[in-house]
Amino acid sequence: MMKKESLEERLFLISLYDTYGVLLSKSQKEAFEAHYFADLSFSEISSEQEMSRAAVADALKKAVTRLKKWEKCLHEVELKEKALCLLEEGSEQSLKQLKELLTHGI
Repeated sequence: MMKKESLEERLFLISLYDTYGVLLSKSQKEAFEAHYFADLSFSEISSEQEMSRAAVADALKKAVTRLKKWEKCLHEVELKEKALCLLEEGSEQSLKQLKELLTHGI
């Protein structure tokens, strides 16, 4: 059974899903969306998708592991967050940093 995440962790996982979700299997996508977007329990997902609770837990665990692995390798979400922070700052120096970030990555 997966431990209960903090709100910050849930939002981070949703950001990862928004970026990398297309790379997950169909069952991983369905389990992730049901749990994180519809806020369904493992039992509810199990009943709705006609799969065992263990299969739901496994699909979610694999989805979360893969999303984190892809972010660790590609840094897309981190890059997006840094870019947004620099844009919000709006100073000439932060815009130069944003240009550097977009040109060369993290």
